[in-house]
Amino acid sequence: MLGGKHGVSAITVIAIALSTTAAAVDGKTATAQLDRTVAANTGLALGFVENKGQTNARVRYYAQGDRYAFFATRDRLVLSFAKRQNARGLTLALRFLGRDPASAPQGADRQPGTVNYLRGAGPARWQTSLRHYGAVVYRGLWPRIDLRLHQAGGALKYEFRVRPGARPSDIRLAYAGARRLAMDAAGNLLIESPVGTLRDSHPVSHQDVAGVRVPVASRYLLSGNRFGFAVGRYRHDRDLIIDPGIEYTTFIGGSSDEIGNGIAVDGNGNAYVTGTTQSPDFPTTVGAFSRTGAAGNNPDVFVSKLNPTGTALVYSTFIGGSGFDFGRRIAIDAGGNAYITGQTTSANFPTTANAFSRRLHIPPNCPRCVNADNYDGFVAKLNASGSGLAYSTYLGGTDIDSPRGVAVDGAGNAYVTGETVSVDFPTTAGAFSRTEHGAYDMFVTKVNATGSALAYSTYLGGAQVDNGERVAVDSGGNAYVLGFTSSLDFPTTPGAFDTTANGDFDVSVTKLNPAGSALVYSTYLGGQGSDSGGGLAIDAAGNAYVSGGAGSLDFPTTPGAFDTTSDGNDAFVTKLNPVGSAAVYSTLVGGTGGDGASGVVVDSAGNAWLTGVTSSGDFPMSADAADGSFNGVADAFISELNSAGSAVVYSTYLGGAQSDSGTDIARDSVGNVYITGRTFSMDFPATTGAFDTVWNGDPLIFWGDAFVTKLALGRTTSTPPAPPPVPSAPVLVSPPNGDTPPQPITFDWNNVAGAASYTIQIDDSSAFTAPLEREATVTDSMYATTDLSTATHFWRVRGVNSAGVAGPWSAVRSFTPQAAPPPAVLSTMDINPATVVGGNNSSGTVVLSTPAPANGAVVTLSSSNPAVASVPATVTVPPVGFTGSFTITTSPVSANVTVVITASYNGTTRTGTLTVTPPGAPPPPATIQSVSVSPAAVTGGSTAQGAVTLSGAAPQAGATVSLSSSNAGAATVPASVTIPSGASTATFAVSTSAVATSTPVTISATYNGATATTSLTVDPAPPPPQTATLTVTATGRAGERVTSSPAGISVATGSSGSASFATGTSVTLSVSNGRDAIWSGACSSNGSKTTTCTFTLSAAASVTANVQ
Repeated sequence: MLGGKHGVSAITVIAIALSTTAAAVDGKTATAQLDRTVAANTGLALGFVENKGQTNARVRYYAQGDRYAFFATRDRLVLSFAKRQNARGLTLALRFLGRDPASAPQGADRQPGTVNYLRGAGPARWQTSLRHYGAVVYRGLWPRIDLRLHQAGGALKYEFRVRPGARPSDIRLAYAGARRLAMDAAGNLLIESPVGTLRDSHPVSHQDVAGVRVPVASRYLLSGNRFGFAVGRYRHDRDLIIDPGIEYTTFIGGSSDEIGNGIAVDGNGNAYVTGTTQSPDFPTTVGAFSRTGAAGNNPDVFVSKLNPTGTALVYSTFIGGSGFDFGRRIAIDAGGNAYITGQTTSANFPTTANAFSRRLHIPPNCPRCVNADNYDGFVAKLNASGSGLAYSTYLGGTDIDSPRGVAVDGAGNAYVTGETVSVDFPTTAGAFSRTEHGAYDMFVTKVNATGSALAYSTYLGGAQVDNGERVAVDSGGNAYVLGFTSSLDFPTTPGAFDTTANGDFDVSVTKLNPAGSALVYSTYLGGQGSDSGGGLAIDAAGNAYVSGGAGSLDFPTTPGAFDTTSDGNDAFVTKLNPVGSAAVYSTLVGGTGGDGASGVVVDSAGNAWLTGVTSSGDFPMSADAADGSFNGVADAFISELNSAGSAVVYSTYLGGAQSDSGTDIARDSVGNVYITGRTFSMDFPATTGAFDTVWNGDPLIFWGDAFVTKLALGRTTSTPPAPPPVPSAPVLVSPPNGDTPPQPITFDWNNVAGAASYTIQIDDSSAFTAPLEREATVTDSMYATTDLSTATHFWRVRGVNSAGVAGPWSAVRSFTPQAAPPPAVLSTMDINPATVVGGNNSSGTVVLSTPAPANGAVVTLSSSNPAVASVPATVTVPPVGFTGSFTITTSPVSANVTVVITASYNGTTRTGTLTVTPPGAPPPPATIQSVSVSPAAVTGGSTAQGAVTLSGAAPQAGATVSLSSSNAGAATVPASVTIPSGASTATFAVSTSAVATSTPVTISATYNGATATTSLTVDPAPPPPQTATLTVTATGRAGERVTSSPAGISVATGSSGSASFATGTSVTLSVSNGRDAIWSGACSSNGSKTTTCTFTLSAAASVTANVQ
């Protein structure tokens, strides 16, 4: 796939986000609670901490929160989500299949400071001065492939670096603990677990070539519980990036009503949001300018700064007085200062000394005011820490003044536009117009860098209604103003695109010179209906990009534009040339419902990104949309138009079941897009680990929440790679040739492209003559058995494509199984919760001592009182599985009723007690609910961990649970374990001794008159692995050396060397300096020159390398 030994040193990077959102599959409570558990943690400040004895010895690094943790071991990444309330916990392991055993995780991006764990009696048991890292890297996890892990708030991100000469197809992963893997219509990987579905974002690929993002196709490849990646054609002399779509979505709000109106982003990816809140409990931060909102649900301005991962607030503050205050737009300067504009009725709105105006301009009992709710404008500059106002000033006259847009130039001057009814709105000498013209006029005001004076201020309008919506400023200090007007005499300039009014309301676009004294250009934009402007952006060449809502059937469009047919209710995007004389392009964007674009930004390629609101189920979507389906009454959207305005490059819905809208959009320097808006949807798609994942509004009184979404986008536009018509021969992985594995045995082989299923044959003859001892068809590249005889067996595998065509057989391997373990019996039965109010459900889980047989284990269930608590007749543990779950359905009761649930299998019986209570009844005294041991089977001489669980909380003095073992010669436990007051669980150690044969042991726990038992199997130690000697002779070109992977062979030309390896090891031989060799012997190149030679060592062997 990559260049050869003389090719360019290309590096391929595959980056995937594991967004562990436990989305409800069937709406059950446990699933939703797991989602809240993960989402409640907003990031891990310590990153990945090195393990020096504070956790399991297999763990090298771990990152841990209150309710979840990630553990990096040599061969897998363990993801653990703890229980919360009645929710079940979950542990998954992301296994690295076919990995290089020599690869080990290493800390990267060392973080400042150290971590101390002071646990245990005395310093001897403490771990101090531990280093912690921002990332963990596995170098050479597969040949020439590295893996890098890092966090982005509750979400784990992993990227693969594929170096020249490596094959992306070598990346093979499997989720242990998942029920199954699937892909949704958007290409996301769905990981179905016992408590819900987790999601890996779909891979979206691109390359950066000469500053331009070039799309590359990619997708997941699935085979059972395994997966990898397929990548389309791309340039091998450039990096390839495969990354996820929506990086985060978070709510911002309190218990009342919010709307996000304005958003900006700095060079570090921090998002700044302003809007309006009526919530006294709106989230604020320590040290912020104001943490107290107005009383009585009066609206206040809010300003919040989110960190780059959307997991926490950098700062968040109110700005306002005792009246009504509204935040409209926000801009930021290079120093991170935020400029906010909006409206206020507060006489005590915070202002600063020497500000331009510190007095509210609304006179009492104003006889000529339009209405009693008169507004003044304001402009405020918030310092970079959000702790204080650099300046704050009123802006207005004695009537309605409503600032709508703000921009800032490189010198810190703020440009503000909006509408005013005030005849005494402050203007400056020499300004373009100092006289109000009609009912409502636009205004354009430039506030100096200290907020102490107006650099210029002018009216802009005609005899009717004129409203300024957006303002932007270019590097020369020219101000661009977007608005809409009903004035027939709105000021335009000769040669402008359109100098004549068209309909009820037209969009207006005006460019003012740096002094604010004259119009560079000014134009109408619209048709015969009502059209409105919403978004404005300027590119480096001075082209103006305008978005909004087109209510006119004849809204002006250009030939070749994406959509030139209006239904009178579409969004639009128009690009005006730098002199305002013509539309470079003008297009509609929409479906058959109502659509409008409230914000637009432009990227370095000239592509326009817009957001807004749509009620169209057929709004144009791209194939790689994060959400390609319309969700509810109205959705927000994010869309990208190409530089010609002729095509939609990317487009996605964003919303839930109710009304949602995007109000503003921003873009950072690396191409991420940010939007804010308002949502009334409780199911609006917040991402796991985001700052706030719970909607805070009220659907009954139409209170909504503000939201912020960050879209990190690569694009897929090339044709996805097609699977080959016939699968190649699989490469067998485990068990290795000549192995003597214990049972159950898991047969493992490499995933083969194009294989829809696999056929595995197992027989006592290498000729595989009928009848075979075992033949099976599986969709996974793994197969498990539990009951083979101890004779020598042989196995092979072949792939079958979706048309039913079989590929060639793999190589044949032999193995001799150890004696099968004792038949599975019931180990424990757990009921959770153990106390429920009648009419609510509980859950039961049965656990086997050893894996279920190949056809599964059918466990019989019964209830001592089916009228109160009923169970299904049976529950089935899947093949080679350990657990099976079932639902316990209860009925309302008038008094506490205790029901015994009984489970029976293979001659063993386990019981559990469920207490059904009437509403409001006090909980019954706690009894023993269950005892468990993990793992359920261990090798003699090792330890296991036991756990006891009560049906309720332990009393104030604690609960002492008695423990016993049925065979102290094989396994011993302490006499008792104490569960602390208020807790319901405690753990204890189980010590085992060496045994000659598999020995079952029953562990019993007794408390408060009740006893629970579980089973532990103590196995004999396996025989040592077989080894074989490999001898390598190097001839030919002097001064070269032949080495092996795994390490062991290092032979100079003209000499021989030997090393021992475990039989079944895949050995790769290579020549130093990347030179070719002709290989012969056990590993042969058949006379050809190759840089490496790979084979499986099954017995003593010799290889000769003739170095060229």
